[in-house]
Order: sequence, then C-alpha cells, then structure tokens
Amino acid sequence: MLTVFIGATLGMLIGNRLPERIQQSVIT
Repeated sequence: MLTVFIGATLGMLIGNRLPERIQQSVIT
C-alpha cells in the first residue's frame, strides 16, 4: 500500500505528529 508508505514518510517529515495512526494502518 503506497498510501501507508507516503503517510509514514510524511508523518516522519512533519515530526511524527500521528505515529499511532500510521502504526495502526501498518498493523492493519
């Protein structure tokens, strides 16, 4: 899923604003 990868990268760039959400997406 590219969307998850892009989301994780964006979150890291922003400063891990929503790491929980990204982690949940990866786990799902």
